[in-house]
Amino acid sequence: LDGDAVEINGIGIAGVKGFGGGFGRRALGPWGETIIKQFVHAAVDEALKLEAALARLRTRHLIALLHYAPVQDTAQGEPLEIFPFIGSSRLEEPINRYPVSLVLHGHAHRGQLEGVTKSGVRVYNVSLPLLARSFPDRPTFRVFEVPAGESDGETRPAHSTQSSPPAGSAGGRPYEPSADVMARDDTAVPLGVGASGRNI
Repeated sequence: LDGDAVEINGIGIAGVKGFGGGFGRRALGPWGETIIKQFVHAAVDEALKLEAALARLRTRHLIALLHYAPVQDTAQGEPLEIFPFIGSSRLEEPINRYPVSLVLHGHAHRGQLEGVTKSGVRVYNVSLPLLARSFPDRPTFRVFEVPAGESDGETRPAHSTQSSPPAGSAGGRPYEPSADVMARDDTAVPLGVGASGRNI
């Protein structure tokens, strides 16, 4: 998916490569040499592609699928000198404007597994080297459960020990998964749907 959007069994997926540029106040601005301005322009273009893809989806659950990190949280662990090349907070802006349930990205091989956007959207780094190092006794993929019907808006890793929504959210209704989204490596996202055993 490169600026595209797809709906699979009621789950909308918007995907872009993303780009670098850094995070927050330390993000690179369009000043100086032409090549720097082009670099920043590429980051802005990727954020606009993500926004356009999210805008096309009309599903209850939206997943943003990126290569580059949209938040600094999941880049922590990488050398500070390469943060501008790991991701861009410009990618976070469209994620915060739409009801995104889950963000998956790779690229930050020494980063952290999880982060969160300013609006509270969970971000998961599913880089293959990070998964292999973090879960050496498991296959190198993660399974995420997307709740069925009315939900608390939470999306949890399937291996989470939390079986119900956090206290005070959604009236304490039980957590009912309807689909598993498995993310493997930086580029492949096979989807398994419900308990049918059917892969898409």
